[in-house]
Amino acid sequence: MLKVLVDYPSRDEERLIMDRMTGGSKETITPVIDPAAILQARETVRAIYVDDKVKDYVLDLVVATREPEEKGIDGPAEHRQKRGRHWEFQGHICRITRGRNSYKAY
Repeated sequence: MLKVLVDYPSRDEERLIMDRMTGGSKETITPVIDPAAILQARETVRAIYVDDKVKDYVLDLVVATREPEEKGIDGPAEHRQKRGRHWEFQGHICRITRGRNSYKAY
């Protein structure tokens, strides 16, 4: 299982996507490797020895990212709380810079 974070494209990238999807021209695709080479590379990777200690270490890292509280690491709740305090502070700064010195927690 993977979690991939993908940001939104920039305005220029969005325009390029729009042009590609709405224009009549098609991009030319040039192969850089043949399928047999890909299969050979897979076999090469499978042939690499990985010790059980390394596998266990990788699994420990994976489990720690999925269940940080069980490993004594700040979990998502703590991060949300810290982010919340950050945005609360940012809002207070905005009010001060706009001449409103009052602070009301919601």
